[in-house]
Amino acid sequence: MVPQAVGDNVICREIPESNMTEGGIIMPEGSAPTRPQKNCEVMSVGELVEANILPGDEVVVHTQAGQAMFLDKQVYIVLKAPEIYGVVNRDLSQGKQEVLMEQP
Repeated sequence: MVPQAVGDNVICREIPESNMTEGGIIMPEGSAPTRPQKNCEVMSVGELVEANILPGDEVVVHTQAGQAMFLDKQVYIVLKAPEIYGVVNRDLSQGKQEVLMEQP
């Protein structure tokens, strides 16, 4: 059961980081450098959130953004829409990854 976000909230699920380097070396837990951001999958979007963030999108947020919520043995992150840095679009046929950021 995925909770429904209300207002300007976005409910996400963190995408676990891979502990394998680009060269194929598996790093032990805790030895990999920490990143200033994390990727999350959007599960639910409140009615006041702009239409450019949709359920199923992969978004980039700060590692300490939002509040954790536990429901049915699953951890969700409740964010305010402005806490989201950008939406990640993947072109799997080209192997490219692009982050779409809003222009001020």
